[in-house]
Order: sequence, then structure tokens, then C-alpha cells
Amino acid sequence: MADVLILGNGISRLSYVELIETWPDEVWGCNRAYLDFPGKLDRLTGHLEVMEDAKKCREENQYKFEIWGGHLANWHFFDNHFDCRLMFRKDSGITLVAQALHEKNTVSVCGFDMGGPDIHSPNLHNDLKHSWIQRWRKLFEVYDHKLVNFIGYDHKPYLFSDRSSMQYSQRYRDGRPHIIDPDYLEVWKEWTGKDYQYLGGEIVEVKYKKNGYIATVSEAVAAKLIDKGAAELVKVVKPKTKEAPKSAVKGKK
Repeated sequence: MADVLILGNGISRLSYVELIETWPDEVWGCNRAYLDFPGKLDRLTGHLEVMEDAKKCREENQYKFEIWGGHLANWHFFDNHFDCRLMFRKDSGITLVAQALHEKNTVSVCGFDMGGPDIHSPNLHNDLKHSWIQRWRKLFEVYDHKLVNFIGYDHKPYLFSDRSSMQYSQRYRDGRPHIIDPDYLEVWKEWTGKDYQYLGGEIVEVKYKKNGYIATVSEAVAAKLIDKGAAELVKVVKPKTKEAPKSAVKGKK
């Protein structure tokens, strides 16, 4: 069993370049992640036209990553075919996670922001990606969530809640950051060039009494959860003092 690192292309990934470059086990990537870590990747999958470009890049530079297909109408230009459950062969991220779990690995995902700004797809934040939330929730009905680790912001409290799958998309489609986390907000401000001030007081961590998950929420939301007896306050969260990576600045990717 290996701990497979799977790379999405959400901007949160920009904070973890060193972690990715020093990852000791296999690294799999979605779509144009091959442009950033071609020599580190073991597997890649994505949309057909992107995989065509990836194959050319691999041949020209003698990279070793395998191209996997069998989803998103991606039946060409692949070296291996997914054999995880057909129900999970949808978007590239879920397909890779399901395949890794199918192969009895643990999984760490990085740059899986569930929508919002994307490193290589400038208009992705305009797309309605609530289906990603629905697929993650279905995935955790089949596989043990403890086998999956979110690097950076932990989406599990939201995925295991009864909150609408539209919650994230309603925010990022309005041009606002959808992940209320200090580190993400710093990268988001660098990437978008917007100085977003989150309304609602401090950002705090609360622990849900039902399942023990730790979530990062606004002070106002925390107060409501605590009043209802659904959670307890853990701590006030302060942004890390490290500088956002230069690659996070728009135009310097």
C-alpha cells in the first residue's frame, strides 16, 4: 500500500510546491498538472485534447508518466485503462481517487478546491461544479474516508454535513473566495488581485459534536453552531506568516 499524492489544479496547490517535489510515493495528476510537475508524475489523466498535448510533451522530453483513460470520452492516447467502479469514472479528480482506493492505496489530495479559481483554466470559476461535491459524498459512502487526506483545507466537515452541494459554487460564482481559510484567502488575494475582507469577525475552528470533525468557519457561523449545541469552539485561527509563493501571483505562473 502506498500513499498516492493526487494533484488537482486548484490554486491552493500553489502553497505546496516543496511538498509535491519531495513526495516519497507515487504522484498522479489531473489535466495540465503535467506542465508543472512532468518529471514527478507517475500517472496523468484528463480531457482528450489535454492528453493529446501531454503525450506530445512526454515524447519530446522523454518523461515517464503514464496516461490513463476510460472516462470523459477519453478513449484515445492512453497507456492504461481505469478499472475502478464505472460510477466514479467522471471528472478526472474523482476518477483518480477512486482508482487509487480501488488499488488499495491511501490517498492524499492537493489542489482539490471543489471549484473556484484554477491554475490552468481561467474561466473554471464560472462553472457550476456542485456535481463534484455530490460525487465526493457518494465516494465516501463506498470507501472509508479515513483513507483520504486533504492537504490544506479539509473539506470533510462540509462533505459529511447536510449543507447544500451548491454552497461552494454560490460563493465562487459571485467572485468571492469559497473556502474560508486563512491560507487559502492569502493565495486567493494574490491570484485574483482582489483584497477580500471576510465579513463576520474572526475566523475560528469549531469541533462538530456529531462526528468530531474540525471545521474552519467565521465567528458568526461558529456562534450559531455553538448556540444550537452542534459544535464547540476550538481556537481562533490566524493566517500563517509565510509569504504566498510567487507563482501564485497572476501572470507569473
